[in-house]
Amino acid sequence: MREFGTAAPVLDAHARLGECPLWSVAEQALYWVDISACAVHRYTPASGRDDNWSMPCAPGCIALAASGGLVAALRDGFYRFFPGGADLSPMLNKIATAPYDTQTMRFNDGRCDAAGRFWAGAMFEPRSSERAGMFCLERGRVRAAWGEAEGWGVKV
Repeated sequence: MREFGTAAPVLDAHARLGECPLWSVAEQALYWVDISACAVHRYTPASGRDDNWSMPCAPGCIALAASGGLVAALRDGFYRFFPGGADLSPMLNKIATAPYDTQTMRFNDGRCDAAGRFWAGAMFEPRSSERAGMFCLERGRVRAAWGEAEGWGVKV
């Protein structure tokens, strides 16, 4: 068995619910979301800097966009997100509305596949039920991959 050394934190971000680590080769930076704090972070190891941007609602996951910036699955829909400059002001453009009741559901985790489709899971937020779904954003349109059979009103 190969030894890799001791794990140690590189950033004490005081995250409440940190998820969806995403490495940007071009930027040499690690993006991630803090769902409960409604924030997207970018950690740059070379400088030790952690930039973060407040989102209007909970971000479940993010993906790198081929044309630059990110695509973010927020509680209420999919957005193009362009991290700001020195003032850290983001620019958000809505791509598609969430295909579920945003009072009880939210996007959770997701990834972009090799074909450029962004797959995002959704969960029932009160957690009093095992309702969930999987959605796919492709060319600006959202479709349900599964979850419609649960009868909780997915409309895509």
